[in-house]
Amino acid sequence: MITLHDLLETPALSRLFTQDQTKNCALQLWLAIFKEEKQISYRMLYGRLVPYSFSANSWSGTDDDKYVSVDGASVQVAQATLYFSSSKAVTLITLLSQGKTIEAVSAELQLGLTEKLAKKFGGATIGSKFHMRPASYLINRDARSRAGLRSPHGSSGAFSASLCSQDKLALFDIDGKASPELAEQLIRQLNGDTGLDFGGIDNSRFGELEMLVFPTLDDEDRELLESTWKSEPVRISV
Repeated sequence: MITLHDLLETPALSRLFTQDQTKNCALQLWLAIFKEEKQISYRMLYGRLVPYSFSANSWSGTDDDKYVSVDGASVQVAQATLYFSSSKAVTLITLLSQGKTIEAVSAELQLGLTEKLAKKFGGATIGSKFHMRPASYLINRDARSRAGLRSPHGSSGAFSASLCSQDKLALFDIDGKASPELAEQLIRQLNGDTGLDFGGIDNSRFGELEMLVFPTLDDEDRELLESTWKSEPVRISV
């Protein structure tokens, strides 16, 4: 059985987990935030770790407080993005996989998290029960073949591996029951934010923290930050 250690040591993903102090990454998380009276709960809908050319070692993210009512629940989808040194990636992913909160991980790795963002999503986790999808090569999004999972980039293939939630169906539950209305809302939001197709070919990406390396793109190449399927560029990071 493949382990997290195996993933982190995969040669195809070495760009993400290098100890080279000059290399950087971006981690994007899309979180469903549920509000019930004064209680807040979180679900990680999707996350991705990609090479990046910039590091601030701090979080950014959506800070609005707009919730929508779905089957009686108040929910919003928020994005949290971390630009950081690749030398911290192994520890970061390890701590997150253990169920530690964004706030706790940030404190341990000395990552910047403003008070406002800490209040927004500092208590979120990515979960703690995963199985591992080993690294494989995904063809570019615009390739003629339409079968199977594909790279999120229109013109570049990608090496991809994931931490996969063991209970993806729970992402769409309200009060212990599957909610088609919630699923529709989450799919619409994620499709708009990512350019992916969570209602179709990308539905298996729900509940995954995906690690992506684009071997044909350079860190300084702006194309690294764009996905060009559907004839429209969609930024991988904000």
